[in-house]
Amino acid sequence: MNNDRQLLDEIVFLAGLASDLSAINPLLDTVRLVTAKQSTDAPLNLAPDDRHQLLDVRAQLEDHLVNRDSLRKFTKESLQAAVEEQFNKQAGHISPLSQVRQQFKQILMVIGGVFVLAAVMSLALSVPYWWLLAASCTVTAMFISACWLFLSQYATFTQALRKAYAWICVGVVLLGISASAWMLFTSIKKVYVVPALHYGLIYYLFDLAFVAAYIGVRFFAQAQSVRTPLANLWIVLPASVLVGMAITWAPHIITPDDRYLRTTMPGVVLISFYGFVIALLADRVRRTLTAPYARAMGWFGAGYALSASVGIVSTLIILYTGAGFGPKLIILGIFYATGGMLVFISGYLFRLSSAGQTNALSRQR
Repeated sequence: MNNDRQLLDEIVFLAGLASDLSAINPLLDTVRLVTAKQSTDAPLNLAPDDRHQLLDVRAQLEDHLVNRDSLRKFTKESLQAAVEEQFNKQAGHISPLSQVRQQFKQILMVIGGVFVLAAVMSLALSVPYWWLLAASCTVTAMFISACWLFLSQYATFTQALRKAYAWICVGVVLLGISASAWMLFTSIKKVYVVPALHYGLIYYLFDLAFVAAYIGVRFFAQAQSVRTPLANLWIVLPASVLVGMAITWAPHIITPDDRYLRTTMPGVVLISFYGFVIALLADRVRRTLTAPYARAMGWFGAGYALSASVGIVSTLIILYTGAGFGPKLIILGIFYATGGMLVFISGYLFRLSSAGQTNALSRQR
C-alpha cells in the first residue's frame, strides 16, 4: 500500500475510535486542509511538510485516546495492535468490521433458534398462547444478546463507563427475564392463580429492571458531565414514590375490591415512569456523544420508552374497553418485542462504534 495512503487511513481509523469528535476536530481540520490539495485522480503523494503535519496529527490523536477520551481506555500498545489488526491484509485475516458483522449474523441465528425451540416446547406442552410465550423467549434472547454486545468491549471502557454499563446490562437482562417469567406464569394455570405471583410480583420484577437501567444511564450521564434534574436521585426517587402512591388514590381507576388493579397498578405506573425518565435522560446523554455512539444511545432510549408503554397501554385498554386477556397479551407482545428489537439494535450500533467504524473526516461538529 502507498505509505501516504496508509498514514491517512490510520488517522481516519484512530479518529473513529474517539467518543467525542468535537475534541479532535481541530486536528482533523489539518488533515482536511492537507487532503484538499491532492488530486482525486492520482495516488496520494504528500509533500514532506504535509506528511510531517499528518504524522504530528497521528501522534496527537494517540495522545488524546490514551489520556483524554471520555469513554474508552487505551494504551499505546493497544492502539498499535488495533491499527495492525485493522490494516493487516494477509490471507485469512478478518477485519474488525467483518468480525462484528459475522458475530451479528451468529447472534441472529441463535435468536431464531430460541424462537423455534420455545415454540416447539410450548406446543408439545399445550401451553396457552404458545406463540406469545415463544416470542417472549425470543425477545429475552434479544435483550441478553444486547447485553453481550454492550460488554464485548468492556476491557476498553473507562472505569466510569464500566460502572454505567454494568448497571445497564443488569437492567437489560432483568427486563428480558421478566417478560418470559410473566408469560410463563400466566400460561400455567396452577401458577396463575397464586396471588403472590400473579398479583404484583412480576410487575415489580419489571420495576427492578427499569430502576437498574436508570442507575446505569445516570452513571453514564455523570461520566459525560450532563447536568439535569433527571439524573438527580433526590428528585427522581421521591417523584417515583409519589406517582406510585397517587395512582392508588386516584378516583375511578381502582376500586377497593379490585385486588388485581390495586396490587399491579403502582408497579405498572413505575414501569412507565422510569422508562420515560430513562428515555429522556438517554436523549440528554446522546447529545454529548459523537454520531455513532449517539445513535446507539438514541435507539436504547427509544427501546426503553416503548417497553415502558407496554404495561400502561395494556392496562388502560382493559380498564376502559373491557378487552379480554388475549388482546392484552397481543398488545403487550407487540410493544415489548419492538422495544426489545430497538435495544438489540442499540447494542449492535454500540459494538460497531467501539470498532471505530466511523468516517471522521466527513463530519463536522
